[in-house]
Amino acid sequence: MASDGAARPAGRAIESLSRLLDGYFRDQSTGDVVLYEQPNGKIKAVGMLMGTAGVLRRAHMVKPGAPFDVFFQRAAMAMLLWWSVDEVRHGTTKYRKTIGAVTLFGALARTVQAELARATFGTYDGSSRGAQ
Repeated sequence: MASDGAARPAGRAIESLSRLLDGYFRDQSTGDVVLYEQPNGKIKAVGMLMGTAGVLRRAHMVKPGAPFDVFFQRAAMAMLLWWSVDEVRHGTTKYRKTIGAVTLFGALARTVQAELARATFGTYDGSSRGAQ
């Protein structure tokens, strides 16, 4: 009997945690638990822009900090900011909204850091090699 009474608070704690997690991952409109969704067009565009910029830099077709490189970096960041704001506003679960908010914060911090590096060193990577 003593062990039965001790198990009840633990069972209630597990049930409360289960409800909390269930609400965090459950889509309120459909009732489905959503852990993964196919990437939407905005995220695919971010990947394509970042990938293109990286390939062109590695192939030495574009120098880091060149106008074309900066355009691709800024376009990718703009798409990422757009996606994250959209997730915060229209995410189907609390989990998706959280991912959007964390991404928004990180993207804004990265944008501010890049602009400070550009203003200080004349480049977007924080080194003075591009300014020479």
